[in-house]
Amino acid sequence: MNTLKHVVMFIALLMFSVSAMAHIQLKNSVPTDNAQLTQAPKTIALNFEKDVHLMRVVLVDASGKSMVLPRSSMQMSAQQIILLPTLNVGVYTLTWVSMGTDGHNMPGTLSFSIVAEQTQSSSSVSTQVK
Repeated sequence: MNTLKHVVMFIALLMFSVSAMAHIQLKNSVPTDNAQLTQAPKTIALNFEKDVHLMRVVLVDASGKSMVLPRSSMQMSAQQIILLPTLNVGVYTLTWVSMGTDGHNMPGTLSFSIVAEQTQSSSSVSTQVK
């Protein structure tokens, strides 16, 4: 009887593990995670393996100020476009909660930096003396 109990527990654990691994993953994004940008993006594209519905999207800046962003679409889609407010130079973290067709909520995070455009340094500018 003890062996049967262990077999049932093993099967239950295996089924739970398989369902946990079945969550829809982010394939890629634009900008990519940890990107350093010289211009502020107007949108972020999240490309998932399958259709998802974005439940919540929040953008947090380096000071910890968070902005709940509106969802651009209520449709389930493998590509979700997020409209951004005007952003200044700094570090940003986008967090979201998506829901797949299985009804499970899945959190995600993406970080990016907006850096000032590099200018030519004075040491690299040659001057000619006559």
